[in-house]
Amino acid sequence: MENKPLPFRFSRFVANLQPSPTLSLNKRAKELGAQGKNIVNFSVGEPDYAPPIQVVESARQALKDGLTTYGPPGGSLKFKDLIRKKFKSDNGLDFARDEITVGIGAKELLFHSMLTLLRENDEAILFAPYWVSYKDQIMAAGGVPKILPLPENPKKDGYIDIPKLKEAINDRTKLIILNSPNNPAGYTLTKENFQEIADVIAPHPIWVISDEIYEYMNFGGAHVSFLNAVPQMRSRTIIINGLSKAFAMTGFRVGYAAGPKKAIGYIKGLGDHSSTCIPPFIEEAAITAMELGFPVMHEKISALRERRDFMMALINEKIKLPYIEPKGAFYLFLDLRPVLAKSKLYAPSDSGGFCAWLLDEAHLAMVPGEAFGSPGYARLCYSTSRSVIEDGVNRLVKALENIK
Repeated sequence: MENKPLPFRFSRFVANLQPSPTLSLNKRAKELGAQGKNIVNFSVGEPDYAPPIQVVESARQALKDGLTTYGPPGGSLKFKDLIRKKFKSDNGLDFARDEITVGIGAKELLFHSMLTLLRENDEAILFAPYWVSYKDQIMAAGGVPKILPLPENPKKDGYIDIPKLKEAINDRTKLIILNSPNNPAGYTLTKENFQEIADVIAPHPIWVISDEIYEYMNFGGAHVSFLNAVPQMRSRTIIINGLSKAFAMTGFRVGYAAGPKKAIGYIKGLGDHSSTCIPPFIEEAAITAMELGFPVMHEKISALRERRDFMMALINEKIKLPYIEPKGAFYLFLDLRPVLAKSKLYAPSDSGGFCAWLLDEAHLAMVPGEAFGSPGYARLCYSTSRSVIEDGVNRLVKALENIK
């Protein structure tokens, strides 16, 4: 019998998904490094320092104690109570146990939130620049991403175009995603910004996902949670957070979500049928981190702020291109359009082509703005040493001088 290929059909919701540009660039940079190339990697989105040693030792001890079986789906009561305590002390928010769930990183909880809140062809509004996975997660859930561009002059006009937001809302709009401090631009939204957004969406049946994973990496003052600013939006808001950035625990994959009981129940249910639980020995490490509290990371965050200031000073002195002032996270979003506009090889919006050339020729990895819905920009991560930052900026200076 002839072995003919069967006419398989795959889900149209996933057929158009693209690999994560940040993960792909980081992989390419590591491949070049393995070939002996001296790579400066500004593409990676994680701290370059280790989590507190107490956290590591807690996981190690938990393994020795035999915590290698399944754990409680959605998190143990002890861990949930620590999360509740964190929300109360740091954000002034009260959540019950059944309004909180735990997952394999904030990314999983974001995905499960999209699957919970969106029906086929529902629209979800994203404000560019946005984190790379939002768009694909919306599409995988059957939704339609509706992208609002970054204002042409964000320093003057702000980061959210309220008139465009009003125009974008229609009967199919079911979700808005907010992210402050922002990845990739590092900007932070104020109480007034949140109030403006809430005033626009309040008359409509629209959910809000507030991604606050960079909460503790805030250099412009105290973090403002969306629900701090607009508590009246609580019945339609899901807050996503986790330990990856705050405690440098990216590989531990611990995230948590808080919101209305029914929505959180559905999100937890998806976790029950996908990842089941976070590993118990990992949860023990997470519990230790939450018990230590964020003060244990103050020294690291202070060093991160110094690196930010150092990169900004170098760019101001040597490159003199505009960028969005990074008030949080650990990224600088550089506007390459003025120099690309003078090039014969690249259009002003082709930061993707330029960044690909930059990696291969100058061995400098930056993520192009196309990945975040803002062509012509590039994201530089400054979570690395001062010497690496200086080396990378110097390579960028030479590359821009030689651009054709």
